[in-house]
Amino acid sequence: MKSAHDRAGLYFLSEVGDQILMWSHYGDGHRGYCIEFEATDSTLVFRCAQKVVYQDDYPAIDFSRRDKYKWAEAAVLTKYTDWSYEKEWRIVYPEKGLKDYPCGMMVSITFGAMMTEEYKAYVRQWSSLRPSRPRLKQAKIHGSRYALEIANLSS
Repeated sequence: MKSAHDRAGLYFLSEVGDQILMWSHYGDGHRGYCIEFEATDSTLVFRCAQKVVYQDDYPAIDFSRRDKYKWAEAAVLTKYTDWSYEKEWRIVYPEKGLKDYPCGMMVSITFGAMMTEEYKAYVRQWSSLRPSRPRLKQAKIHGSRYALEIANLSS
């Protein structure tokens, strides 16, 4: 029998798309891309997103309680304070797998500062097939600060 950890689907989201450390950690060293979604409380797919709590201490988990969902929730939704720049939200689904969302919810795609032209062409082609075409953006590493600049690209 699979444990809940093996079956659960976890989706990680952030409020920010221009955080240089996140591009380094999660964006394949600036070679990946970032998808911006329209996410509101009335958006069904994101309605169940929960904000991550950042703290210095491990979460207190009462293992005497039988509610294993509460154990998992405390573990999954708590991170160390130093990660708070991520401004993260998470969605926990009972099963792994791809999830659908309405096409119009994809607002933009930002190319990483180090993304190859070949991969940009692939993502452009993929995005052009969407019924609601997302705006395309380009991340650029700032010339004098540890920061990113995000510019809109022309269609």
